Amino acid sequence: MLFIKNDDSISITAEFKDKELEKEFFNNEIKGLLKYIKPMLLALGVLYFLFIIPDYYLISDSLTIIKILINRIAILILIVILYLKIDSFKNYEKLASVITIYEVIVSMSFIYIFYQYESPDFLIQAYGVMLIILGIFLMPNKWVFKNIAAVFVAVGFILVSLVYIKDIKMAHFSAGIVYTILAIILNSITSFRLEINKRKQFFYSKRLEELSTKDSLTQLYNRLKFDQELAKWIANSRRYNFELSLIMLDIDDFKNINDNYGHLVGDSVLVEAAQLLSHQVRETDVLARWGGEEFIILLPYLGLEKALATAQRLQKAIANTSFGTVGTVAFSMGVTALYDEDDSQTFINRADKLLYKGKKAGKNTINCS
Repeated sequence: MLFIKNDDSISITAEFKDKELEKEFFNNEIKGLLKYIKPMLLALGVLYFLFIIPDYYLISDSLTIIKILINRIAILILIVILYLKIDSFKNYEKLASVITIYEVIVSMSFIYIFYQYESPDFLIQAYGVMLIILGIFLMPNKWVFKNIAAVFVAVGFILVSLVYIKDIKMAHFSAGIVYTILAIILNSITSFRLEINKRKQFFYSKRLEELSTKDSLTQLYNRLKFDQELAKWIANSRRYNFELSLIMLDIDDFKNINDNYGHLVGDSVLVEAAQLLSHQVRETDVLARWGGEEFIILLPYLGLEKALATAQRLQKAIANTSFGTVGTVAFSMGVTALYDEDDSQTFINRADKLLYKGKKAGKNTINCS
């Protein structure tokens, strides 16, 4: 989990400057809205197709009606394809690009149909463009992409109007342009503020989650979060029949470090130890600060033998690491596996007893059972 330090890193494009954080936010946003996006897509596609009804009554040429019908059917088919495929997207940033391309295609379709009318009313069509712009800003997407699509449809509409419509009244033309620009600006400002607020809310939500689940000094999971993860993995281990092991670690003679070098140096040793352990464990492992100078590692899919090998590898890595002015430090470890009769408490207690049995026997030891 990414640790957030501040919320002042939102760019002028209404996105987090941190690309990973932005990706996490956007994926979370789109995933939560998919159930609304799909029916919205289908409804808009059907509505766009049904505009063939006024087309039929307003256009007398049958060949032109057929062209428009084919155009509207093609757009409906494209929207149905997206409706059916949207759940298969794993990369939602790619989906944002696809949505933008669709918006551009629909805009081109609108302009094409507008061009087919014998004597289109510029202002009425301008209102249609404003509705499309509103729809673009209502669709979940990146703020920059929304603006690109909106500007595209506005500029395309104005250029086609200049070329196609003869004798446009200057008052109507000027009003249409002003209204269209205002529609883009107002929607853009509203959308910008909304995107900023959503990201701030996401930031504070993550910050609160991290404060409640992470140790403030080492940034590892705290004891409460570890207990939650342990209960989850034990349940999964029993359900899916895979092995689960546990390593409990304690820094030997940590009190002497605090007494001889001070608590600030002791804290730095804890932080360095946490970083070292973080680099040594797998992504599936659950590493936490258990309390004081104790750490605990949950090892899904590993039996006792492989867990012991992991502990020996950790012991070697620790022995080869210098902890600043303190130099090298030693860890004692207790290693155990989950047995049929175990619950969370007996599982942890056994590892804890093995750890302290080793410390009493001479420290820098690994006890396994």
